[in-house]
Amino acid sequence: LTEDDEETVQDNTELRALLPFAVVGSEEEVEIDGEPVRARVYPWGLVEVDNPRHCDFVRLRGAILGSHLGDLKMLTEDVLYETYRTEKLSKSILDDSQDSEMLPEDLANQSVLLKEQQLVKEQERLREYELRAKHEIGLMKQQLLAKEEALRNLEARTGSSPY
Repeated sequence: LTEDDEETVQDNTELRALLPFAVVGSEEEVEIDGEPVRARVYPWGLVEVDNPRHCDFVRLRGAILGSHLGDLKMLTEDVLYETYRTEKLSKSILDDSQDSEMLPEDLANQSVLLKEQQLVKEQERLREYELRAKHEIGLMKQQLLAKEEALRNLEARTGSSPY
C-alpha cells in the first residue's frame, strides 16, 4: 500500500465527515438575484445544486475529478478493462464447450496466465536475439584475428611494421 500525502488524508477525512452525502442534480435554471442558478424547486423551498450548504455535489465532483482522478483511471484500466480484455481473450482460447460464465477471480487468474505466457515468449525472443548477437560477435572476432594474423605475416615477409 502506498501512503497518501497529508493533503489527501485531510481531504478524505473531510469527505468522510460529510457522510451520508446529499446530492441533488438539476438541469433546470432558476434566477436568484438576477443570476441563473441550477436548482430544484420544491413546495417547501429551493435547493441549489452548486451551493455547498445545500448539496455535496461540488465537493464530490472535486474529489472524484481532482484528487482521485488518477485512482479512477487506474481502477478503470486495471480492473474493468483488464477484466473485459481477459474475458474476450478467454473466449477466443477456451473451447465452445466451456461457454459458461467465469467468476471474476477466474478471469483475473486467466489474465495473469496470459501475461505470464506473453512474458515467457518475450524472454525466449530476447534469448534468441542474444545468442544470435553472440554468434555474430564470435564470427567478427574470428575475422579480426584472421586479419591480424595476415597483417603479422605480411609484416614478417616485408620486415616493416605499420606502427
